[in-house]
Amino acid sequence: MLKRCVMAFTAALVFSTGHAAPLSAESLEECKGISKIARSLMKLRQDGVPMSELMEFATAEKYPYYLQGLFQILVELAFERPQYATEEARSRSVSEFDAFAYKGCLKNIKEGTAASE
Repeated sequence: MLKRCVMAFTAALVFSTGHAAPLSAESLEECKGISKIARSLMKLRQDGVPMSELMEFATAEKYPYYLQGLFQILVELAFERPQYATEEARSRSVSEFDAFAYKGCLKNIKEGTAASE
């Protein structure tokens, strides 16, 4: 019974995503860039840089307006997570935040693509 449920779930997952168009190299690069910024922001957060300083970075006029908004959101999200004392926990937090940002970017692109079809 459990095996049939797992097989049905797997089939549903494959068929529901099987028709999705692959993401472009440009989209993947964009998400990679966003995840690198997220990684840097979380590393600074784990190193004890105050939120106000990171917000100054996020709102620098050298960045386009849409990036300023994205950076501000990433700073806020970074500060919703704890600052850790051990290097191992800090490193894990940085990696998890990087993956979180990358996955969120991919999801946003896929939802945007699906909405435009």
